[in-house]
Amino acid sequence: MEQPQLRLGVMGFGQQQADAFAQWSARMPAGGPVWVMSNVDEADVWLICGSSVNVTNSGELMVSEPSDPAVQHVITRDNIVRPLAFAKPVPEGFESAECFDVSTEKQLKRCLQRFEAWLRPLRTQFELAALLAERVSEYKGSVVHVVRENKLIAVVDLVNWAIGIHPRTRPVDLATSEWIRRPPRAADIPSSFVRQPFHRLMWMYASRSDRDVLPGRYRQLQVHYRKAPAVPDDWLDDLHRIVLHALKDSPATFDVLQDMTLASREELTRCLGGLYFGGAITTNADHSFRNRHNAAPVRRRPSSGSNRGSSGVAGGRRSRPGLIGRALWATRRKPDVGSSTHLSTH
Repeated sequence: MEQPQLRLGVMGFGQQQADAFAQWSARMPAGGPVWVMSNVDEADVWLICGSSVNVTNSGELMVSEPSDPAVQHVITRDNIVRPLAFAKPVPEGFESAECFDVSTEKQLKRCLQRFEAWLRPLRTQFELAALLAERVSEYKGSVVHVVRENKLIAVVDLVNWAIGIHPRTRPVDLATSEWIRRPPRAADIPSSFVRQPFHRLMWMYASRSDRDVLPGRYRQLQVHYRKAPAVPDDWLDDLHRIVLHALKDSPATFDVLQDMTLASREELTRCLGGLYFGGAITTNADHSFRNRHNAAPVRRRPSSGSNRGSSGVAGGRRSRPGLIGRALWATRRKPDVGSSTHLSTH
């Protein structure tokens, strides 16, 4: 069973401790998820140094970075979108359901194993996507019920490009499941299932898999810009944006894109794999945005009538696939004694 990359973000630790975490997390037992260090914005989980935490009277957490006192992370209950844990010791009057002693490799591994349990929904989505990557050509245009022990655990609708997963499904359940082709009328996803658009599910897979999921033609033919990827904008990293900007100007081959971006072959392959599953690129010039736009008939506005304003959707902050969790701490308010100053530099 393929395992995903999980991203660990750390706050408030010295460089020596952070380097130790990187070494220890790389030695997790074989057969489980692969842990990689990540910046805090892209991390799946946060490990926070308790001794670097200050609690404000309003309940905010201010986490300072020893390497740069001017940098301070501000955490509130409202902006928690991922599991987190605190390394002991923690400030007086501070309580958390998840506090760990991470002074040894053994303790850190226990902490990461807890994180793996919390991230089971993400790992389950990854396993379904891994199976889909192998079967999407076979089942394209079909509805599939994924069944284990006569129980429906997922619906794969490749007519409407929607996925539904039973919330209690485990990765191992999918690995031992049976895929049954069903008629189009069986495409309804039960309301209790977790819904996910196909493109988002497969983007998540491409960004976390060690497999090369990019079709071979994307290394041989010119790559064209097709449309904006069907994922939230904050899922795109700098390399995605650079590649999309370049392809909007003109099509390019894999080698040209590599020379232009200075990315490694592995990095560019992973980037294009996500853009491919996100529906953003194509090797068929007839399907490119440029050709479709140039071929579109010009629509003339009526000479009279009321003007209609353009409609739009208000942008909101979105979390990454599988990012779950809530604030796992509580604070006891202390009486105000004098005044205190907290840095608010992000």
